[in-house]
Amino acid sequence: MDSNAVANIPVGIIIPANADLKLIIFDFPSIRPLGQQQTRVQQGDTLYRVL
Repeated sequence: MDSNAVANIPVGIIIPANADLKLIIFDFPSIRPLGQQQTRVQQGDTLYRVL
């Protein structure tokens, strides 16, 4: 993957290779994956799509 494509991912955030193919929402600052496929997005949330 091109390094520029993931430039906006915070340093230190690593998505496990065995993660399910679903949208993972990390809640900052605690950085805990809710693991919900659908959830309410609030300001400050960062969205990751695991490909």
